[in-house]
Amino acid sequence: MSGIEALAERPGVTTNDVGHNGKRTHVAPETPGSIHEGGELGYSLSHAFGAVFDNPDLIAACVIGDGEAETGPLATAWHSNKFLNPANDGAVPPILHLNGYKIANPTVLARIPRAELESLLIGYGYRPYFVEGHDPEPMHRQMAATLDVAIEEIRAIPQAARTDGATVADRPRWPMIVLRSPKGWTGPKEVDSEAARARQAHRAPAIRGATRRGHAGDSKLEMAVLAARQKYNSFP
Repeated sequence: MSGIEALAERPGVTTNDVGHNGKRTHVAPETPGSIHEGGELGYSLSHAFGAVFDNPDLIAACVIGDGEAETGPLATAWHSNKFLNPANDGAVPPILHLNGYKIANPTVLARIPRAELESLLIGYGYRPYFVEGHDPEPMHRQMAATLDVAIEEIRAIPQAARTDGATVADRPRWPMIVLRSPKGWTGPKEVDSEAARARQAHRAPAIRGATRRGHAGDSKLEMAVLAARQKYNSFP
């Protein structure tokens, strides 16, 4: 029996509560100092479009994780651009963040070939721009330059629509950005002398300072986190 299966059999614990190797990937009552979170994924893009309807001066950039992109509500929300009237509404540039993993599994959109992903997004009615890499500094410059291009396009679309008039046949192709970066990017490469693998970087709680015996650090929070970590590491 694997660790995650054993943990799932314990009273009050479900497989939705645990992540890679039985470690929780979200804050939970067993994570000291945490505040409970709730809700579900999938509504970020529809909320962004709702914010710009009848709000012609608003640009609502919406960052979409590749895990959220696999939900039904988000998959449907891509088509919200078809209800956008550039003469009267604002604009939504989606930013699809591909880091390869959702909570504990690979994501579909990060695994399909780039040409297939680009064709999919074009089919949704967007003009995708790709920002890809591993080094933060050049990625920062590339992202800034790409955002400048997207904003220029966004500003030109309503200007043309309000000047020349817009029809359904003239529906514009709105720009969007595909940001591909490593999972756990810019986070610690090692936590307590253990490699921080990609799937363990999904919102897993990490604390400052040393937590293991022989290291400095005696705050109550650090000691409580150490005790919780040792408890989960002891599961079969």
